[in-house]
Amino acid sequence: MVKLTSFDFFRKLPREYTYGTASGGILSILVLVIVPMLIFLETLTFLSGEIQTDIVIDPNSEENLRINFNVTMLELPCQFTEVDVYNFFGAKRLDIEKDIQKAVVTGQMGEKFLHYHYEIPRPPVENQSKAAKTSVPPGFEVKSLSQENFTKILAEDKFSFVNFHAGWCHWCRELQPVWKSFAVAAEEKNLNVNIYNVHCPDNPQLCDSEQKIAGYPTLRMFHQGTALHPDFQYLRAEDVLLKYVEKVIVDSHDGPPTRSEKPRAVAAIREHVEEGCNVAGTLYVKRVPGNFVVLANSRDHNFDPKGTNTTHVIHHLTFGDQLTPAQLKQIPKNARHDIDPFQKELFSSSAEHTSHEHYIKLVSTFYRLGKFGSSEVLGYRITASNHFYDSEPSVPDVKFSYDMSPTAAVVTRGGRRWYEFLTNLFAIIGGFYVVMELTDGLFYKAKQAIRTASGKKS
Repeated sequence: MVKLTSFDFFRKLPREYTYGTASGGILSILVLVIVPMLIFLETLTFLSGEIQTDIVIDPNSEENLRINFNVTMLELPCQFTEVDVYNFFGAKRLDIEKDIQKAVVTGQMGEKFLHYHYEIPRPPVENQSKAAKTSVPPGFEVKSLSQENFTKILAEDKFSFVNFHAGWCHWCRELQPVWKSFAVAAEEKNLNVNIYNVHCPDNPQLCDSEQKIAGYPTLRMFHQGTALHPDFQYLRAEDVLLKYVEKVIVDSHDGPPTRSEKPRAVAAIREHVEEGCNVAGTLYVKRVPGNFVVLANSRDHNFDPKGTNTTHVIHHLTFGDQLTPAQLKQIPKNARHDIDPFQKELFSSSAEHTSHEHYIKLVSTFYRLGKFGSSEVLGYRITASNHFYDSEPSVPDVKFSYDMSPTAAVVTRGGRRWYEFLTNLFAIIGGFYVVMELTDGLFYKAKQAIRTASGKKS
């Protein structure tokens, strides 16, 4: 009967026929230290999975593209902030589905929320120039204020209503007859309010730096020199102006409401002159190159390009459906940044007439997540370049131009199969052990050769 010992590939020598060396001891200690480390690292790599990225021709067949954005215009009021979508050449405004919310904010990065902004429906603009009803006596003029007397006079008044205007402004000229008849009517009704004009081109420091007037005309109510919020946004007709003033005076109760009280529909203390607008939401556009623009716009105001400041903060900008936190966790860290490269990034306008443009290239990215890439999620990675330019004589704006890459990335994350893991593990351990054994053999033979050479010389 054949014995099993005859098949033994691992024949042994008795211990008394072997002996140790110092070099062998050192190499053995290295094996005992390094092999467990290699086992740990290989196991960790197996458990965390591998990342593989392949570049392919874009197979994305989606017709529509979702744009998710959150931008704060630090010096543009919400009543003038608008988001429009244009074709790639910027020549045609597109009528698209959008869901946008505005909030009045303040602070260096727009971090302090004040309240949400809601658009006030108004009648057609053409009617506003025909809204003067009270006859104006010959030679009557509304009193004008200047930089020198503005603060002093308003502090002495219980209530003041100021028209900030400019001579070149079409809507300001349309308002003047209405404003005069309103001033006469307010005096006849003995309303406790004084009506004034401020010509902003003659008082740039007052209008631009102190009052932050963004559009003309701006009608602003004051209580003992303190501005009330929001500015008048209704129909510029004599009767509407009178009702507005009466409502503010009645609601004041000998003093305007503070922000600690429940907000009122008409006016509240304007605590921050520098109020910006946070505009956030979703746009649904065709999946073709295009632009969306955040700009100053109003159907019944004119804007001074020189005084329109487009300093802004991009808090968030992504394309496609929002990925869940669980999905984001499985995506490599470097890829996460490319999904949303703008994160609370500030873009300042240090000079007048400054417009900003963000050019965005979109790369369709298919994330194969889960074990062995069992689930696939479509996302978009962004590469962006930013620049600013002098837009004179146009009113400055903030433009986001986006284009699609013809290629797509396929990112696969999944664990190796168990037998691949064991094969690699044994190869690493065995290879390292063999290298140490060969090294020990070389040391031993070199030592023996040196001893032999020394014996011959002696």
